[in-house]
Amino acid sequence: VQTPTLALIVQRFNEIKNFVPEPYWELKTLYRGVVFSVTKGKYSKKEEAEVALSKIVDSEFEVTDVQIKEGTEAPPRLFDLTSLQVECNKKYAFSADETLKIIQLLYEKKLTTYPRVDTTYLSDDIYPKVPNILKGLQPYAALVAPLLQSKLKKSKKVFDNSKVTDHHAIIPTGVNPPSSLSRNEKLVYNLVALRFIANFYPDAKISTTTVLGTANEVDFKCSGKQILSPGWRNVYGQRKQAEDENNDSEEEQVMPSVVKGEKGPHEPSLQEKQTQPPKP
Repeated sequence: VQTPTLALIVQRFNEIKNFVPEPYWELKTLYRGVVFSVTKGKYSKKEEAEVALSKIVDSEFEVTDVQIKEGTEAPPRLFDLTSLQVECNKKYAFSADETLKIIQLLYEKKLTTYPRVDTTYLSDDIYPKVPNILKGLQPYAALVAPLLQSKLKKSKKVFDNSKVTDHHAIIPTGVNPPSSLSRNEKLVYNLVALRFIANFYPDAKISTTTVLGTANEVDFKCSGKQILSPGWRNVYGQRKQAEDENNDSEEEQVMPSVVKGEKGPHEPSLQEKQTQPPKP
């Protein structure tokens, strides 16, 4: 097993080391606050891309098709140590070691459960304890109150004995956090607490929308989503909405309401990029 695995690693290392980036061009247009990409894909020649740009620059954009598919979006899974480290690095630029030290301190202060875990699940015996844990989260009383008015949902994405060995996912213990916590301790505790609360809220109801359009016979496409019922997203409020709106991925764009046949001005642009080496 070791020899072929090592060979794969060496092969990928050499692919990255010897990679020569090549330029390509992407034609996009902005219509009603949404970025559409040309369906043709990337242009390998600048001249070809510039011809397409000049063709549409003074034209109207027309929506030719709208497809809407409704679905649900579950809350993000509870934290194991790795996912907590990733989230802290993304949001607060903490190193993995810094996050481990902070969550270890919170554990020693009996505010969160054992941190060195590799599961995002809870065992079934935790479920009866959840109401008391939620009641102890006094800084989050407004978010917890709706949950305590009826029986808490029990999702297989949260409770699964087969996915838990010695320790379960990182959650709050229900001990009210003191005001003496450091800023970084408060930040990490907040992530853990909100993630725990969110998993007892209903799934969000969303619609995934795919829109096709054309400008002077150049075809474009974009995909995005609309939030029909926020569900667990209420736990994160405006911050979650802002994160979605600032997301670089076009698949995550929040779509306006558009209808087939509508027309209007648009803002085309040509972006030069370079091919990227394979990931390690």
